[in-house]
Amino acid sequence: MKVKRLQWGGILDVRSVADAFKALSSELAEAQEWRIDCASVERMDTSWLQMLVVLAQHLQDNSGRLLLEQVPEAVQRSWQMAGMGLFLDQLVDR
Repeated sequence: MKVKRLQWGGILDVRSVADAFKALSSELAEAQEWRIDCASVERMDTSWLQMLVVLAQHLQDNSGRLLLEQVPEAVQRSWQMAGMGLFLDQLVDR
């Protein structure tokens, strides 16, 4: 299985999500498994959370998967507050 590795960092918000989604969309066929290192993410807003859901669902529909690595606790708490924890928590590679 081919693996695509990415590293995200900083503040991930609505100002950057469109460019990120465009770049990710163009690379979806490159790998079945995507691993995203989130260790340097300071904050992730709901637009990025929604993009993660879309990306994960697309990969799953095509026999792939998305794994998030080293997700800061503050980012995981924001998922809970946004009501998306049940879905996104299952993507975290522990």
